Amino acid sequence: MDSSLTILIFLGLIFSLPIILRLFFCKGPENRMANVLLALAFLSIGAYALNHFLFITHIILDIPIYYRIAKPFYYLIPPCIYLYILLISSADKPRFFWWHFLPAALMVLDTIPWIIIGSKARYEIVNSILKDPALVFETIHNIFPVWIHSVIRPVQGIIYICYLVIHLQKMKDDEKYQLDTARYKSYYQWALVLVFSESAMYFSLTCHTIINFMNINNAGLFTLTGYLPAMSMCVSFIFLCSYVYTHPSLTCGYTPQIKETAVDDLLISYSKSVYPIFNAETLLVYQRCLEIELRDNYMFKQKGLTFQQLAKYCRVPKNAFSFLLANVYSKHFNNYINDYRICYIVERLYSPEWKELTLEGLAHEAGFSSRTTFFIAFKKKMGVSPTSYLKKLNKQ
Repeated sequence: MDSSLTILIFLGLIFSLPIILRLFFCKGPENRMANVLLALAFLSIGAYALNHFLFITHIILDIPIYYRIAKPFYYLIPPCIYLYILLISSADKPRFFWWHFLPAALMVLDTIPWIIIGSKARYEIVNSILKDPALVFETIHNIFPVWIHSVIRPVQGIIYICYLVIHLQKMKDDEKYQLDTARYKSYYQWALVLVFSESAMYFSLTCHTIINFMNINNAGLFTLTGYLPAMSMCVSFIFLCSYVYTHPSLTCGYTPQIKETAVDDLLISYSKSVYPIFNAETLLVYQRCLEIELRDNYMFKQKGLTFQQLAKYCRVPKNAFSFLLANVYSKHFNNYINDYRICYIVERLYSPEWKELTLEGLAHEAGFSSRTTFFIAFKKKMGVSPTSYLKKLNKQ
């Protein structure tokens, strides 16, 4: 069993190295952060596998400091995979992005006592663990009790896997992802492969934790459950590497080129690179949502209205909103909102009720924050100043 596991770990490490380097140093991907997260996930799995490899071959005695140094990497695997899938399947950056790495940061602190002690003491501890694997659960030169690691690692993995399963189900149920087309289906399959591989890793790790806490006095069973997580991780790791080698575009950034034709006169033809989940039909829905809120519900009256506020309120992804502004409306956000305000003011000017207000008062009601901004926007939209337009209207 030792020789088989050693070969699998060695193959996994060799196969993953080019992928990690490619992901870290690939130039020019649109979503650089997604590539870095995937590279960190592969690097963390490799660090975990390397720890097993060093113990099986007893090479760990030559570098005993690595025994605890590798622990923070264990806590990077679930959040990196989770955030990677969210980044490649959502328009917006996940909230509280860096909070996901708090467990790994705490484990870095836990390695400080291990680094401080002398090399001789580290050698003796690692050597004793090689002779009696049960000693791995003793709290020696740690900030946190060792049993916490045995609990947190599988629990963390299971929580992230559950969230990913929910997210993938939403992708499957939401028509905007176009999973019936070959292009988008391939991205969905890649997310499934990641979740499946991660599940295989943490299933064995959870079984190992349960056996340990049940205190089953069976040396053969204890040894077997010790090998199961390593074996499962190696097989899953090699499978992941093989999948990436057969789909090399995954290491070059998640930036497919999409060309769509408008479904009606509201959407123009375009040939720019668009975030993959936004097809023409979806953009049309977003456009109508924006126009309903602005035209019918007068949201433009909100003073200081920002791009982010309107996108969030209308539940329109920022990437889609930016695309609409640039390619459908051909306007900057401020001009887009001010046009609605000017149209509202002009409509009011044709009603007798407006005479109860001054032009400045009417502009204030429409959402303009200053007289200067109102005059500039009005002249840009109507071709004349508000005063000239009002004089012309009175003559009529």
